[in-house]
Amino acid sequence: MLKDFLKEHKVTTLYRYYTEGVSEVHFGWIVVDSIDLSQKIVVSYPSKSKNATEEEKAAALSAGRSAATLDDYQQYFVALTGQDWAVFLEKYPTSDELLSNTNYSETQGTFLYKLANFLLKEKKINVSGRGYKMVEFDNEIGNKESEIQQEEEA
Repeated sequence: MLKDFLKEHKVTTLYRYYTEGVSEVHFGWIVVDSIDLSQKIVVSYPSKSKNATEEEKAAALSAGRSAATLDDYQQYFVALTGQDWAVFLEKYPTSDELLSNTNYSETQGTFLYKLANFLLKEKKINVSGRGYKMVEFDNEIGNKESEIQQEEEA
């Protein structure tokens, strides 16, 4: 199953969001050998966006294609912002409002705003030379893109 998923999406690296500690918390992404394919999966890949700088494109290409569960991305977002993505978007309905009311840099703010929308709507996004899409794996029929995404693209 995992081999089929990796081959279908040309994924070279799997990640999991990791936290440890009580009084001093350490967190970040770690490379793992497998992920739970019964969950929705986020595949990240070098995008062909014309908005990315040459440096961003090179970094994205170097990072290759990766995957982690949607749950991992949700944990990551909460760790970064202290709130879930729906509350975040209610508080900052536009990226301009986010940037003018927080200390995030333009790059950080844009990424967080797009990531919050991605987590809420499950539609593809492109940020800093990387694309992110949601996929699901069905043991019976193999890989498929999120049903929400398929409906939007139809």
